[in-house]
Order: sequence, then C-alpha cells, then structure tokens
Amino acid sequence: MSPDTIIAGLSSGLALTIVTGFFTLRQQSKNIKAQREAEERADARAKEAAKEASIEELKKSMDEIIRALRAEVDSLAKTTLNALQASYEDRLLHTGARLKAHAQANGYISIDEQRSFLTMHKIYHAPQPDGLGANGTLDTLLADVKALQTK
Repeated sequence: MSPDTIIAGLSSGLALTIVTGFFTLRQQSKNIKAQREAEERADARAKEAAKEASIEELKKSMDEIIRALRAEVDSLAKTTLNALQASYEDRLLHTGARLKAHAQANGYISIDEQRSFLTMHKIYHAPQPDGLGANGTLDTLLADVKALQTK
C-alpha cells in the first residue's frame, strides 16, 4: 500500500468522522434547543396558571369585601331609617301638639299648616321606598289634626 493510499484512506476516515461529528453536534444542538423551548413553554404555562390562581384569589377576596360592604351599608341604612323615623315622629308629635293648641286658642289652624302636617305624616307613614314605612302610631294624632277647623 502506498503512502498516498494510506493518507487518502486516513483522510476519508477523518473526513467521515468530522462530518459525522458535525451532524451529531448539530442534532444535539437541536435537541438542546427543543428541550429549552419545551421548558420555556412549561414555565410559561406554570406562570399563567399561577396568574390565574392569583386572579381567582383576588376575585374571592373582592367578593368577600363586597359582601361585607353590603352588610355594612344595609346596617347603616337601617340605622338611618330608624333615626329618620324617630326624628319625623318627634317632629310630628311636636307639630300636632302645636296645631291643636293653636286651634284651641284661636279656633282654627291655617290650611297650609294642616297640609304641611299631612305631607309630613304621609312621608312618615308611607311604605318604603317612597316613605319611611312607620307603623301608624300617629294615626290618632293625624285624625285629630284633620278634624281641626282650617282657614
């Protein structure tokens, strides 16, 4: 065998090894890239799932806050309604007594005073939401004021 044949044989074996090594490295590089991309997609899915879970927790927290606020508003509305009823009742008792005293002293009350009293009583007695929905404890006073002479 001549040295040129040996060199040619070695060169072709070396070339084959180099080409095979190149393709192996290229395939390994593709595999590493594909694995990295798969891991990135998995990380992105995990982040999205965590984000959705966080959003759900926030929604639950907001729902709890809204329920608590509604309960507080309802409580404040009831307290306010009770205060308004008491205030109107007191005002009606005072006004009715004043009108009755005025009628006893002068024999009459003005039609405007009677209308004002009747309007206040209507608001006091009318069912909610148009009125205060009071229980009718002032109906006797209402009848007394309606019976007074007017001018």
